[in-house]
Amino acid sequence: MTRELRQEKGLKSKNKLLFGSYEGLRFFLQVFLLALCILLAGSSLLVADPGPDYCETIDDAGRKVRVKTFPKRIVSLAPSNTEILFSLGLGERVIGVTSYCNFPPEALIKEKVGGFGNPDIEKVISLCPDLLVADSLSDKKGIVRKLEKKGLSIIVLAPETLADVIHTIRMVGTVTGKEKETASLIGEMEARILTVTTLAGRISPGGKPTVLYVAWHDPLWVAGSGIIINDLIEKAGGVNVAGDQKGWGILGLEEVLAKNPSVIIVNSGHGNAKDLPLAWVKSEPRIGNVDARKSGRVYQIDADLSGRFGPRIVEALEQFSRYLHPEAFEGDGT
Repeated sequence: MTRELRQEKGLKSKNKLLFGSYEGLRFFLQVFLLALCILLAGSSLLVADPGPDYCETIDDAGRKVRVKTFPKRIVSLAPSNTEILFSLGLGERVIGVTSYCNFPPEALIKEKVGGFGNPDIEKVISLCPDLLVADSLSDKKGIVRKLEKKGLSIIVLAPETLADVIHTIRMVGTVTGKEKETASLIGEMEARILTVTTLAGRISPGGKPTVLYVAWHDPLWVAGSGIIINDLIEKAGGVNVAGDQKGWGILGLEEVLAKNPSVIIVNSGHGNAKDLPLAWVKSEPRIGNVDARKSGRVYQIDADLSGRFGPRIVEALEQFSRYLHPEAFEGDGT
């Protein structure tokens, strides 16, 4: 028998004395790793979470999802989701966010897991999350499926209307055990929405301005129906002139002239492009005869307000309302 074989046999004998068998050693290692992940998740051996270990929900993608009760290590894969989580008092449980998650300021110091729609899968896994909060972009790109195959729990948030946003926030609050905070937040949001819709309801159909919402100018990228921008326009008492097209789409300049919006709302861009769309809309000579241009009713809104589907969407609604019906809000304190 060679020295190597004798050493190997001796090692096996020692392992057998310690663990009974290689199967015992393997089992010990598995238990050790599981205990380590539980420790990272913030679990306690002394105090158990109340209620069942898991709960089930149907997310915005129609998926039946099994989520650990009261998840303690949460990763957000979209800025909207990050804003929802922090608004419900879950900031301390958030361990990872995207590079674009800049609100609230506390989100800036969280671990970054990559871009919006293209997270670093290995980075996400390394954080040992017990809940991932994704969006429709991650779902469409197959990110959700890839992370599911790694055994991670994921919910997809994809609201298309203000009512959907309320539903989505309620779902997040339920799976994270923040029902009380959720009820308070939703109550405040619904009260503010009701104020706007009540004022807008006093406007006669003929008094509703036609509105064009511009996201970019080259090409002219505008908001159609079936998305939350359309809902904001309608609830604020306006008519979306691009409502005959579904979702986001390109509009030709001749179509802008034909639709002749009385109000144009332009979202701000990001980085060096921040004000380029607004500057273009205000100066482009080919649309100089549009009513919105002639009356000076071209406005700008922060894309982070109108484009993120968290609690601040109500602030966007209020801003739309002041743009469309400033006379209705005079002296009401909103």
